[in-house]
Amino acid sequence: MFNKNNNLLEVYVKNVKDNLVSNFDFAAHRRRRQLIKLANYCIWMMVAVVVMIILNILALYPAAKNFYREAKEAKVDYQNLLNDISKNDSTAVDYRLKHLDTHLESSLTNLRQLKYSPIAWLPILKGKINDAENILVAGKLTEETIAMVWNSGQAYIKLINSDKQFDFTKLSAADKKSFLAAIESGKELFPKVNENINYIEESINRIGDPEFLWQYDVDVESFKRNLADFKKIVAAAEPLAQIMPTLAGYPRATNFLFVFQNNNELRPTGGFIGTYGLAITNNGELTKFQTHDVYHLDWPAKEKLKIEPPQPIKKYLGQDYWFMRDANWSPNWPDSAKKIVWFYNQEAAANSLPQEKFDLVIAITPKVVVDLLKIIGPITIRGQVYSSENFTTLLQENTEKNYAKLGLSEFDRKEIVGEIAKELEKKILTKAAEYWQAVSGILADNLASKDILIFSFDSELASFLQEKKWAGAQSDFKGDYLEVVDANLHALKTDAIINKNINYEVKETNDGLLAKVSINYSHLGDLDWKTDKYKTFTRIYIPLGSKLLKVIGFFGSDKDILSGIENGRQWFGAYTEVEPGKLGGLSFEYLLPYNLYEQLKVGKYSLNLDKQPGSRVSDLVVGLYFKEPIIKYNPTGLNVKKIGSSIVWQESLGGDKYYEVNF
Repeated sequence: MFNKNNNLLEVYVKNVKDNLVSNFDFAAHRRRRQLIKLANYCIWMMVAVVVMIILNILALYPAAKNFYREAKEAKVDYQNLLNDISKNDSTAVDYRLKHLDTHLESSLTNLRQLKYSPIAWLPILKGKINDAENILVAGKLTEETIAMVWNSGQAYIKLINSDKQFDFTKLSAADKKSFLAAIESGKELFPKVNENINYIEESINRIGDPEFLWQYDVDVESFKRNLADFKKIVAAAEPLAQIMPTLAGYPRATNFLFVFQNNNELRPTGGFIGTYGLAITNNGELTKFQTHDVYHLDWPAKEKLKIEPPQPIKKYLGQDYWFMRDANWSPNWPDSAKKIVWFYNQEAAANSLPQEKFDLVIAITPKVVVDLLKIIGPITIRGQVYSSENFTTLLQENTEKNYAKLGLSEFDRKEIVGEIAKELEKKILTKAAEYWQAVSGILADNLASKDILIFSFDSELASFLQEKKWAGAQSDFKGDYLEVVDANLHALKTDAIINKNINYEVKETNDGLLAKVSINYSHLGDLDWKTDKYKTFTRIYIPLGSKLLKVIGFFGSDKDILSGIENGRQWFGAYTEVEPGKLGGLSFEYLLPYNLYEQLKVGKYSLNLDKQPGSRVSDLVVGLYFKEPIIKYNPTGLNVKKIGSSIVWQESLGGDKYYEVNF
């Protein structure tokens, strides 16, 4: 019985084994069939994709061919256009602009047919198509911009492409008026031109593979250089459009009051007002230009005007009354300009002279003339050669000591200033095409450095000047603020040999933000007819609500430390002196308002640091010392050093500065 059962068990095991093997073979066979089926499907899919690509290529070949042909034609048109513009060939330029626009538009249309096709998603093609589109878009915007400038800016074209022969002084009265009208119309042109330039730059910067375009004779780097040159021209021309019509007396006559500020005798808005000028322009003609010694107004009026001066003028200049020569006491030029006009009319009335309604009040320092002489070369006045190297010294000697040798009386000695101004105007306008871009750059630079200050009673022009930061106004600010303002009081022309630096520190303490500003003076001269020991009343303008803690280096007692509120700012001031060959200085320590500490706690500190007009600060150090690590800061560069929660900038002070730190 047991043998039988064993046989049955063996049979059962064998059957189970045979079934398992059979099932495994079946499953394997089924998987093989599925793999074969999948392979066939993949092969057919690949065939289908290849066929689709081939069909796409065949279908898109005309578009690709047309894109390439139109792009080549556009390139030729662009080169011819530049040549036609250089020849000032109006008919050829108009024709070329139309053809260029047609070729660019057609090339873009054909390229976008390629871009939105399935084949364009292939990695090998996608980037190339995008690069081609970006260069074409940049080209199209360039063509539109050239067309705008050509159609609306013929006055500029005449300046740029006149082979250096354009002489404004030889234009007829009607031509001068037409020329100024064309420039006036450019006011509406520049916002769109600048917008296009920004879009062009964005398109160029999106190009990922310039080498690919180079293979097709498209030089991206050359395009960038040409665009940079064009930006310089636009930057130089824009101030012309905004300011030149008014300066030239278009569309109505412009009445000027000029003040010439000698920054070798530094005052709050740039320098002592030794000379003033009266001018009228009308449709490009200078119909009136006179320069006078400021004392011609002040002296006859001193018995009639009894105006209380600011306390430092009274104490350190020994003057009981206030006159036009000292009217620029506020460092905020719009306020001082209005005060100068007020003084002019008060003193004119006291001298039985007519009242004036001025359109513009313009202040300049000698640096402006020095910069212009670097461009146009020396000029000769009364047998004296004035160059960029000797201008300031020679003018000072001729107006202070040597005027009799030049045939001038003491009363008329400041007429030299007017003669120099007229010669500069004549030389610049005679070769306007040669000098316009360099002169525009000089004007823009000196406006930025506040060696030229312009106040306009016209609200539109005043807004433009404010927007460009050319109004000489103290900066708007939401965080920390500082302006150091020196006033040379009875120290002759000693600022010429004073080396000045400013150090500003802010430290985070348990009591808030502790600030310290140190002004250091190095007297590099000797006593002579134009140099004395340095005597300055120095003010610091800081945020409203700041608490003064300490002043070091001042002359006098604590009661001689003055304070006030002006233009939404707190100021503190003190007087100091520096002997020839010596070092001196002032430091102010104060606690900043608590709202700035609250801003710091939410992760931000910012500082607007304004440059005093006419001042020369050789070294500026701004050091910020906080408790939290600094994450981000601006400006960056080689002149900044950051270590953890501290940061220090060191640079010259050539214009207004802005600093920002984030935690």
